[in-house]
Amino acid sequence: MDPSRRFAGGGQCGALCRDFDFASTELGDLALWPAGLVAVVDTMLRSPTAMVVMWGPRGVLLYNDAYSQIAGGRHPGTFGKTVADGWPEIAEFNLDVIRKVLSGETISLREVALVIPRHGVDENATLDLDYSPILGADGKPGGTF
Repeated sequence: MDPSRRFAGGGQCGALCRDFDFASTELGDLALWPAGLVAVVDTMLRSPTAMVVMWGPRGVLLYNDAYSQIAGGRHPGTFGKTVADGWPEIAEFNLDVIRKVLSGETISLREVALVIPRHGVDENATLDLDYSPILGADGKPGGTF
């Protein structure tokens, strides 16, 4: 993909992606990202459905505008953070998912009850969640979608 068209569109999170200093994160320089990660992030940004990428074993968070509504007052502060830094209250849940997906599993969970702290208060949420591996440059799972 022409780098000038990377992450074109995608609303507020697309703009955040275009301007973000990824080199300061575990993701490193955007020019060095695996093609699969770039393609998934580009697709995710254009989706009207809430989607998140958790890259690497610590789960660096990238997400779209629909997911920013789930993040609530944590957005944009969670963008580019690890799951432990961005969502410490549910980090154990997310890290377990990441471990399974990085081993090659796909996961579908229905009616998962979570307490998600948003806008300064704990909110009860019931979510349907699906997770799939994103392949890295070596062809092995490098992230979770």
